[in-house]
Amino acid sequence: MDKKEELLASAHAVFAKKGYKETNISDITKSIHIATGSFYKYYASKEDIFLEVYKRENIRVRQAVIEQVDWQEPIEIVVESLFSVTSKHLFGNKIMAEWSNPKISKVLHEYYFSEQGKRDNQFHQFLTAVLDKKIKELKINRRLASQLKRVYEFLYYIDCHITDSDFEGCSEVIRILTLYFIKGVVSEASVPSDF
Repeated sequence: MDKKEELLASAHAVFAKKGYKETNISDITKSIHIATGSFYKYYASKEDIFLEVYKRENIRVRQAVIEQVDWQEPIEIVVESLFSVTSKHLFGNKIMAEWSNPKISKVLHEYYFSEQGKRDNQFHQFLTAVLDKKIKELKINRRLASQLKRVYEFLYYIDCHITDSDFEGCSEVIRILTLYFIKGVVSEASVPSDF
């Protein structure tokens, strides 16, 4: 393993134990026996290495979510399961909890809302593909499909700009809005078009 990977592995272990605020660069370097100054050959700052750690942890957690949700279920059940399974994987995860930490959340949100972040976000790409598949399965008309995609984009926007530290219970409100919106879409999609 090269030094950059060693730093990343050490950072992951330290951030997972101590969280972002309580972690110092020296905590990361000391466990792999390199001088603190050597850290800066590989990363510009604690924020930079944390972003890399977060991206990897996010992929790991989201992959576990993908594997545990039954994506063949009706869309309303998929949405409920998605939120339930996700919250189980996020509970107690100090790295993922930093999404709502004002000291680092801006860095995370800016990355995930950037075009590069959206392209790199495998979970976002996966959900977009699932949404497209469900739209076809439900035979949702073009107008409603377009609205559904815009709502998903809006929820992604909210997730990247507002957290529980900005608006208490934001995650729960997103869950409720999503669930009831999907129920409304399914209800409207099931009404014959000649009504």
